[in-house]
Amino acid sequence: MFFPPAGIFSFENNVRDSAKTTISNYHFGNIEIKIKQVFGGECSALLEITKEGRTLHKKEYNNIEGLGRSFGLYVPDKQPDNKYFIINKHGDYDGRTLLIDRNGNLTDLPGGYYYITKDKHYLFIEHEIDGFGSITVFDLQLGKVIYGDIPDEAFNMVYGAPESIKYSQKNNDVYVIFGYADDADKIYKYDFKINHLVLYKKIKISLRDKFDPYPNPESVKNCTCTKNTN
Repeated sequence: MFFPPAGIFSFENNVRDSAKTTISNYHFGNIEIKIKQVFGGECSALLEITKEGRTLHKKEYNNIEGLGRSFGLYVPDKQPDNKYFIINKHGDYDGRTLLIDRNGNLTDLPGGYYYITKDKHYLFIEHEIDGFGSITVFDLQLGKVIYGDIPDEAFNMVYGAPESIKYSQKNNDVYVIFGYADDADKIYKYDFKINHLVLYKKIKISLRDKFDPYPNPESVKNCTCTKNTN
């Protein structure tokens, strides 16, 4: 199946008899969100955000590669609150979290898996770039990034997949746990005073108090492109 080079991509050119095409439409207040995905051995996707018939944003993803994992655009059934509509892009070792607000503004953040704090105030998003992990913290109330970590080789020591990061909360404290074992390799506490992750060794967190990121990697297998590979 032929896919045009980046920059001249259009779904009209991509659709072939052998391709599978899905179109999903969502309404978020007076914002309309359209997701079109084409799979024919390779996956391409289009996201279009409109308001009252006027296109506000359009994003195109060419030849998304799974690289052994789920790929495509995915709408989680668990949304943070009524201020934002979340879409996750998976694949290419470059997951993204796309936040659409009530005015149709689009915020594109690195990472395809996230954790929402219990008070729904903060979104912790984890990103993997060819094995290197990083964390972005987005303030849902202020509508802005308050912490953005560059890929960190220290995280890479324990970061291998979304399953290797868990979260925990005690009162207002948020802990990011790196590692697969019950006794995690590294525990970081997020310091809201300085907006930074700080290595923390003074607490032992039981398995029942650890929370997985969302969406669950198993549920992401419902990505349109992933399903069409089966």
